[in-house]
Amino acid sequence: MDPINSGPVAVLFALPQEKGPFLRRHPSLAAGCLVACSGAGAAAARHAAEQLLQKKPRLLIVCGFAGAMGSLEPGQLIAAHTVVSASSRCRYTAPAQRVRQIECAASRLPQITLQTGTLATAERVLMNYQEKTALNDLPGMVRADAVDMETAAAAEAAQAQNTDWAALRAITDGLHDAMPLDFNSLADSNGQTPLAKVALAALRTPSAMPGLLTLGRRSALAARNLADCLSVFLEEEMRPV
Repeated sequence: MDPINSGPVAVLFALPQEKGPFLRRHPSLAAGCLVACSGAGAAAARHAAEQLLQKKPRLLIVCGFAGAMGSLEPGQLIAAHTVVSASSRCRYTAPAQRVRQIECAASRLPQITLQTGTLATAERVLMNYQEKTALNDLPGMVRADAVDMETAAAAEAAQAQNTDWAALRAITDGLHDAMPLDFNSLADSNGQTPLAKVALAALRTPSAMPGLLTLGRRSALAARNLADCLSVFLEEEMRPV
């Protein structure tokens, strides 16, 4: 990594629901960064990361939601020291200094619980406990503390450009929580899940409504905590020397 790089900080989210609270709660900080929204999935994340990396940032921080694979609970955060691709089993190690910076930021927010650990990147939304434990039990798989769908691809792109990267994720669903709908079937070709499709699916499956409301509340909490921790991290990172 290039310690003299004085380029901007790039922040990559997957979904508008992840990015929106950061933009609304911390607009001045967001204005000083390169902020992008990739859409869900590795291919979308790789493409968006490569676009950001063309602008020569000193740091790419990958942010968004994740599902717990262990003891983490909804609303809590994970700063990944290791990211592993579930499809290739390739591992990516975050710069230790960046992980410590995120830990320091979280320590200044008493309402936030943050854990460092291993983040797995899966090819699809894992729907329930059985699918999460099956991923962790794959041959050659590093046991993960949380799972997302983008970080390994973005980390790979950053390392290929010799650029520092970090991953900060907020938990929306616990290890034993099941998704109320099959979000894999609702995503469009850009990796987005239109709210209209979710609403239509909920109307067709009324029994999913309580679970959707719970997931919505947890996602809102996760997004707020993510935005606030990210803001403290960025305040320090972007402070003039």
